[in-house]
Amino acid sequence: MLDILAGVFSSSGLGAAIGLVGSWITKKEERKNLELTLSHEKDMYHLQSALQRYQTDMRLKLAEQEGAAKREHYQAEVTLKELNAFEVSQKSNQALSNSFAEMVRGLMRPLITFYLLSIATLIAVHINSYVGDVAMFLQKQDLLNLYQDTLNQFMFLTTTSVTWWFGSRPGNFRKN
Repeated sequence: MLDILAGVFSSSGLGAAIGLVGSWITKKEERKNLELTLSHEKDMYHLQSALQRYQTDMRLKLAEQEGAAKREHYQAEVTLKELNAFEVSQKSNQALSNSFAEMVRGLMRPLITFYLLSIATLIAVHINSYVGDVAMFLQKQDLLNLYQDTLNQFMFLTTTSVTWWFGSRPGNFRKN
């Protein structure tokens, strides 16, 4: 029996069967290792892809923040330049520091208007006195034309001076 057992165990058929089983187990292990390797590579690919997306998102956010910072910087520069321009424009609108000059400036418009009204009234009084003396030599229509022209000129001068006086005063703007 030992001979039979030794013959069976040393036969090429059993060697082939053991070789097939060993080869099958080896291939099964290789396949598992290959699956593990491929699974690992697939996971690494996904991680690499996620890392690239994350880096791209971070670069995009960084670029957006830099753009926003630049926009804010430029807007601040524009605002500063506008404020400087406003300050320069307001310097010409500031009141005079000399009180005498301020008083003269404040009295000029009323004095000019009063002078204009006085001259216009004086002319009208003189015309009335002249017309009264020569009324007998003038036609009634000529007298009416003379009075009408005088009144028209008087109204023109008065309207012009008052409009100029009030129209050139600085306005007060409401602040909302």
